[in-house]
This record gives sequence, structure tokens and C-alpha cells, in this order.
Amino acid sequence: MIRIVMIVGLAGAACRSSSTEPARTAADATPVTVPQPPPLLAPEEPLASSIQTIHLVPLLGGLSQPVAVIALPTYKHGYLIVEKGGLLRLAVGESPRLAAKPVLDLTALVSKGTEQGLLGLALHPKFAKNRKLYVNFTDLEGATKVWELTANRDATAIDLASKRELLSIEQPYENHNGGHLVFGPEGDLYVGTGDGGAAGDPHGNAQNSASLLGKLLRLDVDGPIAAPAIVARGLRNPWRFDFDPGTQMWFIADVGQNRYESIYAVAHESLQGANFGWNIAEGRHCFLTPQCDLSGFVAPLTDYSHAEGCSVSGGVAFTSRYYPSHGGGHPIFFYADFCKPLLRSLTWDSKWPRWHHLDWSGWLASQATVPANIVAFGKSSTGELLILSLDGTIYQMSYRMPQPAAPQPTT
Repeated sequence: MIRIVMIVGLAGAACRSSSTEPARTAADATPVTVPQPPPLLAPEEPLASSIQTIHLVPLLGGLSQPVAVIALPTYKHGYLIVEKGGLLRLAVGESPRLAAKPVLDLTALVSKGTEQGLLGLALHPKFAKNRKLYVNFTDLEGATKVWELTANRDATAIDLASKRELLSIEQPYENHNGGHLVFGPEGDLYVGTGDGGAAGDPHGNAQNSASLLGKLLRLDVDGPIAAPAIVARGLRNPWRFDFDPGTQMWFIADVGQNRYESIYAVAHESLQGANFGWNIAEGRHCFLTPQCDLSGFVAPLTDYSHAEGCSVSGGVAFTSRYYPSHGGGHPIFFYADFCKPLLRSLTWDSKWPRWHHLDWSGWLASQATVPANIVAFGKSSTGELLILSLDGTIYQMSYRMPQPAAPQPTT
């Protein structure tokens, strides 16, 4: 299984080296009652009427391993792009062009392992006024760092003297660093951490309430001391998650071990104290033993096996008028796989009511350019979906207005 590590090669993809995976022990003599999780939400094909006017176009190329992009509220068309090697880049314009000089250069400060580097970015909810932003990276010792920084007026430069370190976590291994940052409804910063790496969580960090690894953490960035509070545990390597303010729903994509990739949807009011099960369970499946008690764990809304992919890349929750059959204005959460051309979406439709789970892989394969190594998602300055390829290109799902029928010649 070492070959998968070589193929994956990104921040956030799982290290699945079977040589370090703990042996699965035999079940106890006394059988364990295994409650069944909710039925798996199988994907459906999107309606042809929903996708015939949507196409994928390259928005920006020439990047070096982009892993995150955020539209700047201070520009009509402006983006900050995170490059895994340690640069924060600015691109401006309706057809955006990269600024020659990076906004921030941390290349001399970040570690360069397969899943290490500059991994996450978030803008303060009041960024337009205070110009504060937050980065998540692994330093030269491999530790996770979260810094608050302040950009200049037009976000073309950041003075490192403005740095305030909010979080530092030692990492036992190079992989499973999480790295994503998202602001929640109360104005606090949420940080996703992996279990510390290797395979199988050998230190038991994800279930250990004394460890900050394998957790979803909350930081009060506006307080005098941003002490981390554990919100949820039992995560293996949350590679992208998002919060939708309209429905107060969190969407979390968690990278699996050797068998399953999981996607969760959790109401904000239920997030505090939630346990996603790792490493007792891998999603809705027992991991350490053939049988286990799943009753205390949050079941994923859906998952997929390694027959379909190898490493989930989570997305963003966004609302678009261009997808009328996909929730009628409700948020859409897209996810993909890093190794195979898999693209799917989830949304809640209160009209029916039910979840919609659509498989866009056929649509993706029909596009003129099919992104390889999809590593993350973003939202454009006009609110549409961006797809990031680790190969260096950001794509946009664009809406093409239907062309009126050509007038028929009269006789």
C-alpha cells in the first residue's frame, strides 16, 4: 500500500501504509450489538435540464500546488490563493491575473513533507474593516501553527510583524495535519486537526479528550487569549469542511484509512460534543474489531469505498440559482476524490423533504478539460463553485445562457 502514498502526494490525503496499521483483533467472546446507522444516501444522476447549461472553464492557471482559494470582499473580482509550498498569492480581475509578488511568503518557515506546508486560510468576518486573516501551516519542526496576520489596505502585502500565534500543536508524524479554517456562526474560528498521522491512529489521539489531534477546535480570535476549545472529536483527517449560515449546518469530509471515505452533515446545535468515531470506527464501519458499538458516533450522511476512489476532497457550502433541481435555493456541498474523477453533491430540500445526493462524475467526464487531482473547492466572487487541481489550475463551474432558437426562414 506504500504506492498509494506516492500516488496521492498532497496535503490532506491519507497515508495508508499497511505496514504501520495496527492488527485487527478478534471480537470479544460476548457478541456486541451493532446498531445500524441511517440508510446510506446513494447518489443519483442530476437531471439533464440542470446541467445542460453548466460547463467547466479554467479560471486561473500557473499556480504551484494550490490548496485553498478565498474571494476577497474588498475587490469586485479578487482572490487570495494558498500554495502548499508556503506562498499566499493575489489574483485580481474578472479573468483574474496573478500579482507578480506574493502577498505572504512563508516558504522558509514551512515544512515540505507530502501532507505538510501552508494548508489553510480564513478571513476575519470583519476583514473589510480590520484586514485580519488566519493561516494554518506546519512549521520546520512539523508542528501545526495557526497565526493571525494583518494585510495592508488593498491586501497586496502582509507584514509578518503583525503576527499573533493562536495555536501550536506538536505533530508526531508528517501526515494527517488537517489544516482547514472556517469561521462559525458565533464569530469564532474553527480548526480541523488530523489524528497526528502514521496509520490507524497509533497514539489514540482522536478519541483522547486530552489531545488536540483528531478534533474540531474553536478559537475566540477576538478575545485576549484564543485558548482552543474542543468542539468535536473522532476525526481522522478532515480535509475541508464548511458551515452554511442559512441552515446552520456543518458539512465535513473526513479522509478514511484503507476502505471508506466519509461525508458528514451536522446541525450546529448538535456539533458540540459530537464524536465521529475514529479510530474505533471508519465512518459507519467498525475499524479496530469486526464488531463494535456505533451507537455513540455520528454516522456519515454518505460514504464511498476505495473501489471508487482513495481520498476525499471536501468542498464548500454555497447557494446558486443555477441548480434549480438541486434543492431550490438550499446550500449545495460538493465533494470529490483526489485519485479518480469523482464529483458529487449534497443538499437538503425542505420542499419534499429529503436529502439530494447527485453524482456529477458523468458530467465531469464530458467536459473539455477534466481536472486531475482535485484537492479543494472554493467560491468565486460571483458565488459560483471553484474546483482546485493540485496540478496548478483553478476551474469554475460557469452558467451558459441558453441560446435562442435560430429564426426559421419564411417561404
